[in-house]
Amino acid sequence: MRSPPTSDAARLLGYNNIYQGMVIDHDLLKYKTIITWQSSTIECRYCPDFKPGQNIYWMIPANQVLLHQTVRPSNGERENPIKGRLDELIVLGDFVSLSVACLDNKSQMIRFSVPSYVADRNQLSEGDFVKVSLVSDGIHLMKC
Repeated sequence: MRSPPTSDAARLLGYNNIYQGMVIDHDLLKYKTIITWQSSTIECRYCPDFKPGQNIYWMIPANQVLLHQTVRPSNGERENPIKGRLDELIVLGDFVSLSVACLDNKSQMIRFSVPSYVADRNQLSEGDFVKVSLVSDGIHLMKC
């Protein structure tokens, strides 16, 4: 379930955050694989089966996307930061479903949820510019 072999399998399992990218390097000191996505460089968990220059699909589960606080930055903001515009905000009881359109490519959405109190404290509303971090160990690579 956590490591689907293909992007089609990931979609069948209900994952929404599936994208295309390219492996550019392996950082053995950090034990990370480095990929490019749009104009961003993203660190993932170490995946030596994927070679530099290889096109890949990659996914990140919604629970591995972290919203940056608007009023108080944190150290977690340094891990794969992505900027975007809050395209959709749907209140679902105790949680709020968010869709962020990436600034580099507005057709690419990052979807995740936060507790309602987090949305309230950050005074989130559609159209706001926000930042998120993609947890590197949560990113899963798949062959194209």
